[in-house]
Parts: sequence; C-alpha cells; structure tokens
Amino acid sequence: MIFGVPTQRTVREEKYPQTPVITLSVNKGKGTSKSFLLNKKAVELLGLPNEGATVALSFSDNIFIANGNQAEIPEHHRIRVTKSGLRKFSDKKVYDYIVNLLKLDDTAENEFQLSSVNRVVGEPVVFEMSLIKEDIKYENNEENIEEIEIVDEEIFPDSIESEVVA
Repeated sequence: MIFGVPTQRTVREEKYPQTPVITLSVNKGKGTSKSFLLNKKAVELLGLPNEGATVALSFSDNIFIANGNQAEIPEHHRIRVTKSGLRKFSDKKVYDYIVNLLKLDDTAENEFQLSSVNRVVGEPVVFEMSLIKEDIKYENNEENIEEIEIVDEEIFPDSIESEVVA
C-alpha cells in the first residue's frame, strides 16, 4: 500500500546531454520572467558553484558568456544564477537585446551552444554562444501535390531527340 498523493512530475531529459547549451525560454508575456536555462554541461563548463553563482554576458562581435565570479568582471554586470534544481538566470534587458539582435522568434525556445575561445591574459575566461539551428525537415504533404497535365508528349523533334540519345 502506498500512502499520499502520487506525484505527477516527470523526469525531464536533457536534449543535449553531452553539449553545453543555454536555452532562451519562451516569452510567456508581460509579468513573466525572461529566463536562460543552463544544462548540466553548461554549468560544468562555466564552473558555476552551487552557492553565489553569477554569469556575465559580453556583446562585442559575438555573444559571450562568462562565470561572473571572476575578479575581472565588475559587480554591476553580474547576473545571479539560481542555486538548485534547474540552473537558470533571468534578465529582461539582456533577453530582449539578444532576441532583437539576432531577430529570434521568442514564441519558441532558442538554444545556444557554448564553445571555448582563446583566452587573452588579463581578461576573464569567456565562452562564445552560437545559435543552434534546427535542421529543416521536409514532409511529403500530398494535399499540396498537383497533377501536371501533359499537353504535348513530343517535346523534341525527332532529329534533336536522336542527337541527344546518341
């Protein structure tokens, strides 16, 4: 016999378990947070501690993210990361800037892969955020297929046809 109400939770499997990815959540409208979700590999790559973790973003020629706890990053540019469960951070200004900069559809999740960049001495360790583009899938939609009526079966005159075949 089991006591209590059964949980309705399901275990969420990561879409990219071996790749460091940050996902921009769907914009659910006014009054909701505009958050960035970090998968486990992204948390590991950034070296985020469980307590007091922050990140910082840079927008030079590309979008870069860094562990905000590095001494080279000014305090006012640090964004707090949640400390338990699904690791994420929220910042409306940064979210809107990225969506507008890259002309993203904020009605769907947008995923970014993190990759290492060469470190410049005296600068913080940063990682480039590259948009992951889904492969376009083509479906066979038979409703949109039209029959083509053959008007003239003989396209080439006999002389041209024999030259083409020969």
